[in-house]
Amino acid sequence: MMSPIEVYECLTSIEARIREQHWIREYNPTLNTRQAHLTPEERHEYLRQYNIANRDALNEYRHQYYIDNREKKTKYYREYYAAKKAAAAAAAKI
Repeated sequence: MMSPIEVYECLTSIEARIREQHWIREYNPTLNTRQAHLTPEERHEYLRQYNIANRDALNEYRHQYYIDNREKKTKYYREYYAAKKAAAAAAAKI
């Protein structure tokens, strides 16, 4: 059974997550291990570490995505560059 650590008055959900993060860092729990709130710097560092630790799996996923969507991506880029070229030609005529 869980019991509240403290009653904390807050105006926004962000304030509540910041306070929850304070208690996560204070008690270092074994069950609630997900971060409640990260600063932009902490998030950047977390994502950097995640990408380093999971480099092989991420590369495999990206490679498989490229193989599965090659035709769709090729069609998209051809249409994009054709439209861009037509817009540039129209702008040159003005």
